[in-house]
Amino acid sequence: MTEFRTPPRPLRADGTPRRVGVEIEFIGPSARIAAAALAAGLGGRVAEEDPHAFKVEGSTLGDVRVELDLRAAHPQRRAPDPGAVPACRSAPPGARSRPC
Repeated sequence: MTEFRTPPRPLRADGTPRRVGVEIEFIGPSARIAAAALAAGLGGRVAEEDPHAFKVEGSTLGDVRVELDLRAAHPQRRAPDPGAVPACRSAPPGARSRPC
């Protein structure tokens, strides 16, 4: 098995562990079916947040979220604060990006 190097700074400034997010776009199976397939391959238990959002808890990769990337599909989630500044964002051409 491949060994993965740990990041040089494993903790954020507030002392909590840094996390990694990977977004994979696909068409075909539903979020429910994709979560079940991940649980079958990686171990873990599927927990439903709503009909379009699931978490595979306790997999060999840790907890994994699988969800339809559409805000309208998750009405129970609070809308983002319009005045909030995202932690990372793309900058317009010629401008500098904020560091993540």
